[in-house]
Amino acid sequence: SHTRCPPLHFVSLSSRSSSLRTMSCSPLQQQQQRKLVIETYNKIKNESVENPLELLQSRIDLLQSERCNVAELSLLYCLQSVHLFEGGFYDEAYKWAMHAYALDSERKEVLQMLIKIHIPGAQHQQNPYQHDEKAREYALKLEELCPEHIKSLCVAAECYSTLGLYNDALRVFKQAFFKSTSSNKQYKSHEYERSADVEEIKLAITKTYIDRYTNCPNDAHESIIQYLVELIEWKYHSLDVSKLQMCIEEIWERIEYILGKHFDTITDENLDVSNDRMQRIETQWNSIHKLLCFIPCSVPL
Repeated sequence: SHTRCPPLHFVSLSSRSSSLRTMSCSPLQQQQQRKLVIETYNKIKNESVENPLELLQSRIDLLQSERCNVAELSLLYCLQSVHLFEGGFYDEAYKWAMHAYALDSERKEVLQMLIKIHIPGAQHQQNPYQHDEKAREYALKLEELCPEHIKSLCVAAECYSTLGLYNDALRVFKQAFFKSTSSNKQYKSHEYERSADVEEIKLAITKTYIDRYTNCPNDAHESIIQYLVELIEWKYHSLDVSKLQMCIEEIWERIEYILGKHFDTITDENLDVSNDRMQRIETQWNSIHKLLCFIPCSVPL
């Protein structure tokens, strides 16, 4: 249950939060504190220490005893929140994340952690903080504040996709993809690492295209045709020949169905020939014509 107590070495924020605001540090001390925070954060993220949790807690204890309130401290609070969240201590994880947000509401690591807490997920069904709108709110803010940061764009896109906002997800994933490919050209020394990121983004885009199609109502024929065409047109879709053929067949089957329904409508002798009916028929045909013009030459008959 999410109400269980966290391990004893995790100190509650409530006993310390009020004291953090009562005393400020000198500029020199703040500079030293920032340096200590960054060094600690990098060591833990790079897995260069044997006991990262012990180091994390000791650094937080030290910095809080010094009444540290530099914005960079939010990084260590995020690490604390991540560990608690993965352990199922959702209440404490949320408290640490919100305290990090209070220190720096525009730091990408903080926003990424809050998205993680609020996004629905099968692995954390007992998490009481799952909230679609809050997850979307933080994703929008992350996207707005970090348009050049590839990982942040991917986190926001994954959030949109999980929430069923597939068009937004595709838009942001493609933004990350183009950033990644341009980065590969500029930074040859990190080419292997960045190429791996590019491949992951390609797969994510393909999956999003497929999920958008899969979750579309079966009677939304025009939308399904559009989604299948855009999937096929995605250069890196990685579909094998048989799946590609299935997509093409479904496109034309649905087009035939739409044309058949339209033909039945205009040949039904029992229907009136009023101006309103003729106008509806014309509007329907214009929609069909627009759909047919949308089908590219890459989708064979």
